[in-house]
Amino acid sequence: MSERIRGPRAWLILSTALAVCSLSACNIDKLLSLKDPDIINPSDLASPAGAESERIGALGRLNQATSGAFFGAEATFFLYGGLLADEYRSGDTFTQRNETDQRAVETNNANIQQAIGILHAARVSAFQAHEALKKYAPNAPRFEIAEMYVAEAFAENMLAENLCNGIPLSYPVEAGGTVFGTPLTNAEVYAKALAHYDTALAVVGTTAGASEDSTRWKAQVGRGRVLLNLARFADAAAAVTGVPTDFTWQMEHAQATNDNVIWSLNISGRRYTVAESEGPMALNFQTADDPRVPVCMGGTAGCPATNPKVFDPGATFPLWVQKIWPERSSPVTISSGIEARLIEAEARLQANDATWLDILNALRARVAGLAPLTAAGTVAARQDQLFRERAFWLFSTGHRLPDMRRLLRAPYGRSQDQVFPTGAFIKGGSYGTDVNFPVTQAEENNPNFHGCIDRNP
Repeated sequence: MSERIRGPRAWLILSTALAVCSLSACNIDKLLSLKDPDIINPSDLASPAGAESERIGALGRLNQATSGAFFGAEATFFLYGGLLADEYRSGDTFTQRNETDQRAVETNNANIQQAIGILHAARVSAFQAHEALKKYAPNAPRFEIAEMYVAEAFAENMLAENLCNGIPLSYPVEAGGTVFGTPLTNAEVYAKALAHYDTALAVVGTTAGASEDSTRWKAQVGRGRVLLNLARFADAAAAVTGVPTDFTWQMEHAQATNDNVIWSLNISGRRYTVAESEGPMALNFQTADDPRVPVCMGGTAGCPATNPKVFDPGATFPLWVQKIWPERSSPVTISSGIEARLIEAEARLQANDATWLDILNALRARVAGLAPLTAAGTVAARQDQLFRERAFWLFSTGHRLPDMRRLLRAPYGRSQDQVFPTGAFIKGGSYGTDVNFPVTQAEENNPNFHGCIDRNP
């Protein structure tokens, strides 16, 4: 049976076939018996090669969900989270980005819907990949299977960090169709992520090797991040023990595959501009002159953005761009040994261990131009120091919004007006009260879903 040919391409092939056949006798059925490379039968994946292709596809979707441009769109909370928080300001005319910046996100926000969708795609692809590897490639390296559990957990953690309580986790079934998930609280999703990180560590075991070690460190840092979100500080520090400070997990980009989306929307598209003291925590990314977040104003000497204006012609502020990722192919670190050290520092601060500052200063000593810190005089001020260090070390990598949400929960217990931007919004009106994103309308196809359980931090 021939594969179906869909859309405009079908008409192009048919018209070409008829033109050829007008010149010579031919068999139309034979000409149209073409295989469409876009269509993959499930049976094609039931092999070691198929399982490997699923593994590579899962990593590609995780790339899109973090820092890779998805058909030109910014389907990532690396940008959206920074916009809802205090890393970025909307330089756009599009309602979807402006309402996110204003902390008043509607459930029909197409941008957020896309970001949620690609995160679920990454999660489900990783799930399918580790199951396929176990079934069809039992001799595959253990770290490959473990890495798929890491990718699944990473996506689950990002969903919980960014969305309201009430996240359904649906799964496809091998016979076709979907098992619709029931809404889960953030804590319940974190628990699932934690279990998958534990499985990854069990699968990779203690085998030495570059790939095995890297996969183990990915799982350890991810596990520490989840435990930090659960306010299990001592457990979080224990989870990252032994992760080298030099460890990095990077997403790579190239013009031929997918652009670095932060470059694309900040430097190239001018839809996002780096914020300055947007909110009570006064993170002065523009004027701090901090080498961890190098910035410049568009159009100034040496700046990768030649245009001084944001995309919105009515905006009253100029374009500020980050220079961490100055090119469309710049790789983005999504997990690192530096994050591991920051987790340890926070755990020690929570335990009233003065060496928390030693960890931060050891990290700062690695960067020319960063002077050592002196501990502030109050508990709240010391917490501010820690979270500021996290903000500059982990800028635009999906950490800032969950950090701000954590400051609203125990044991920190701060109020919204102590953490998030409030009052008059620069584009008119006032800031809203969102501290997370809603699960969007697309989920209403799930009969178990009836909206967020709540919008609590």
